[in-house]
Amino acid sequence: MAQPKPAFYLAVFAVVAGLVGYGLWRFKSGPDKPGGIFSKEDAGKGVEAPDSKTVTTAKEPIIKPEWLKPGVHINAVGSHRPDSREIDGATLAQAKVVVDSREAIMAECGDILLALKEKSVGDNVIHAEIGEVLAGAKPGRRSADEITLYKSVGIAIQDVAAANLVYRKALDKRVGTTVDI
Repeated sequence: MAQPKPAFYLAVFAVVAGLVGYGLWRFKSGPDKPGGIFSKEDAGKGVEAPDSKTVTTAKEPIIKPEWLKPGVHINAVGSHRPDSREIDGATLAQAKVVVDSREAIMAECGDILLALKEKSVGDNVIHAEIGEVLAGAKPGRRSADEITLYKSVGIAIQDVAAANLVYRKALDKRVGTTVDI
């Protein structure tokens, strides 16, 4: 199994640490794919690359379905309240949606709950949990043109994994401050 890119960990850490308030992240994947952090107004530029991330506290969707190009993948790891969303129903309807936890998503994910309420997606909007894809129980992307979306509202194990990664990296580099608790 391939390891997630360090940029993904940075995005997860930024959310966990509360460092990011609003923005669509696109990380550099090669010399011809510049990275950057985009504001709500420039979010369309962020989904031009095949590896876009939303890390927002948006109350209203920031990605328009017409911006999606074949093969785009979006990690939507920001908005996590039943009354707010960064992804709209039309975007969800175009994508194969994989989530961290169905239970957590159905309890607090406005992206999905509001789309279901509006009837812009059906009850089968969630293709799989990430664990099902990683275990091979459900297929991931089936073609290079398929639009995929990973929606995470955050579960404790992700926080622990991100904190552990940051901690181990700090130990390896001998940086940081020890605090007695």
